[in-house]
Amino acid sequence: MTKQWIWHDGGSFFGVPIGNFAGWFFCVFVFSLLFALYISLVADRKSSREPGLPDSYYYQAVLMYLIVGLNALLRALNINNVLVTDRAGVVWSSSMINDSLALVSVCTMCLVALLCAVRLSRRKEHVA
Repeated sequence: MTKQWIWHDGGSFFGVPIGNFAGWFFCVFVFSLLFALYISLVADRKSSREPGLPDSYYYQAVLMYLIVGLNALLRALNINNVLVTDRAGVVWSSSMINDSLALVSVCTMCLVALLCAVRLSRRKEHVA
């Protein structure tokens, strides 16, 4: 383990405090809101006759997101199981951490990538 993230008081989810998740949720919400506002302003100014970007542009982003999500699954297959102690003194199994990371990754990143791929393929059907 590389000890990239260390919380001095620990938390209830593998040593991560719940406030960390709330902070990430808030950051993603704010950036999504700002992006949605930007898109709505740009869409009003843009002509509907302008050609969009090619589908390969969007499929690259979907593929990259899927690769990052599948990386967590590969980590879960790692057979090296070591015990890790956080700053609060709680001992965690690295396989438990990697398994939970894989589950969250499949339910978030991989699911979103697949949904985007389906939407892109349906868009192609509507255009044709």
